[in-house]
Amino acid sequence: MNSKINHAQFLDALQSPSQTQISSIVKPLEISPNSLAIARELEHKKEAANETPQDREFITKLFARLNTVCTAGFHNLKMLSATEAQSQIKLNMREWLDEFKASKMDDPRLIDYAMARVRAIGSPFVPTVGEFIALCDEGRLPAGTKNESDSYAEYLAYDRRPRERREPCELSPETYHTYSVICEMGKNGHLRHSKEQDAEKYWHTMHAKTLEAMKNGQPLKIAPTPVEKLERIRIPASRQTALSALASMRGALA
Repeated sequence: MNSKINHAQFLDALQSPSQTQISSIVKPLEISPNSLAIARELEHKKEAANETPQDREFITKLFARLNTVCTAGFHNLKMLSATEAQSQIKLNMREWLDEFKASKMDDPRLIDYAMARVRAIGSPFVPTVGEFIALCDEGRLPAGTKNESDSYAEYLAYDRRPRERREPCELSPETYHTYSVICEMGKNGHLRHSKEQDAEKYWHTMHAKTLEAMKNGQPLKIAPTPVEKLERIRIPASRQTALSALASMRGALA
């Protein structure tokens, strides 16, 4: 069995969108009295009817890019012959297209971001469709946004400072928002007094909501500016000032 079809064979499988429907390679299911088989047949017809040339062009270009970056191809092609692999690629395309339609993650900017992340990860295998869409979803956040783990580490470092050295404005916007929401709910004690594992899990849950709000364009809570610290200036008193102060004290006691 051939573990990896070559680039030419891969491109042969990715026929021009105007030539072949992705769904066309799926053999029609035989209708049986079994209701599940009937449902599958109806679903197959629905998929074929909803598939547009633009859909096929989108997924064809994406697969070509993935095949260029990920030199080992798809995991599920490793034990197939070249002919079988070409058929399986079409099935993969159908699955990916369905997932992209459901998630609405076909924004070119998100695709480019996800492809950049795939290059950075450096795996020779094409990610699963779920992994790729998760990378697209990650692209909806501003660059440098802290994930749940990094945000929790930032909170811990902040909370371990002496109180007088805590400046909320030094926290990242997403961490400050998460912490503010927790405090407003009266749950900040839960972070300090729970077991470390439970506290971190709670933070992850709350911060995931913050990240989702950011993806949806919702505003975050803004940290207050640093409190001005007015240091008391001590000036040594002169001898005359000290004697005058003592005289005033004696007069008050007389």
